[in-house]
Amino acid sequence: RLYSYDGFLFLITEDAIPPPKINEFGISVVSFAKRKKMREIVIIGGLDNSLKNKSNDMRVIWTRAYKRDVNEEPLDPGLQVVGPLASVLAHAEISNFPALAILPYCHKNRPDPYAASVAIKKLNELYGLDVATDKLMVESKEIEEKIKRMIEQQKEKTDMGGMYR
Repeated sequence: RLYSYDGFLFLITEDAIPPPKINEFGISVVSFAKRKKMREIVIIGGLDNSLKNKSNDMRVIWTRAYKRDVNEEPLDPGLQVVGPLASVLAHAEISNFPALAILPYCHKNRPDPYAASVAIKKLNELYGLDVATDKLMVESKEIEEKIKRMIEQQKEKTDMGGMYR
């Protein structure tokens, strides 16, 4: 789906792109951006929390044509991006088109409102936006509390000898 707001165009892919179509997807996104005379592409992805080894909440990747000062650490050496995100970045690089990927660390098996808030805060900083993240932070705390309760309940069941005695 495509959304437009105040000079920004948002592309949201809700379904997985079939592997044979990923290259075509990257070509199409970059071609579209060039045809519409867009200034740059910003992609939001995610990095598995298990890869986090520093206090930063994100990493970034950019093409050589991207000129904004991002003030974030690049993706760690040895790590790679794959799939549609990698395809868009590769085709932007080939086309000498400015592109940035914002990659907050996130939980891979569940929604992660905190990671979403990290990405939005970076967009706010880069583009002078004022998109609120308060609700995402509340959701993040609620999810964490639910998970803690579930772990405690499971521990109690285990301590009592399991479900069946």
